[in-house]
Amino acid sequence: MVLLHVPELPALEADDQWKKAALLLRTKWQKAPDDLGLLLRLISECWYVLSLWDCCIPEREKDEALFASALREGMDYGDARFLQNSDYLLLTGYCLAIRPDLFVRDPLGRDYEKIEAEGHARVKRATELAPESPVAQVLYSGFVNDWAAYRLVQQRNAAQLLALPWGDSAVERYFLEILTRDIG
Repeated sequence: MVLLHVPELPALEADDQWKKAALLLRTKWQKAPDDLGLLLRLISECWYVLSLWDCCIPEREKDEALFASALREGMDYGDARFLQNSDYLLLTGYCLAIRPDLFVRDPLGRDYEKIEAEGHARVKRATELAPESPVAQVLYSGFVNDWAAYRLVQQRNAAQLLALPWGDSAVERYFLEILTRDIG
């Protein structure tokens, strides 16, 4: 899973123009809804912003309705069309597993654990569909709760992970960091 490079994103993010970034991605995706790369960028950007809502997003950029609706719209569309695509499963599975609260639809939150489990299942399925993917291997091993095995998988895939064409957007830096942070 390597995210589509969108040249405008790093500058918008650097200027804390998160709403503009989300609107740019949503507009691009709506013009080409079956472009999986654009869909994954939209989902990842909205998930990232909502995940950092309280600590890092300036008040003027907070438009929860925009980010939450774009995230749900993208996920609903992708779930109807891309549930056999390893990149889609990997990204959305990670997002669901790490922040299930962003996807809870039950007002009482009774579906939290179900959503989290769905995320884990998607990451596992992505690894089955693309067993050679270093990103899938490392993300999946991180969910298994065996630190030694995780470190081994991470070390074994370190060169491949570092050689991937990571861009300079906040989401790409985030994923590069979580995939490689413990590589010594």
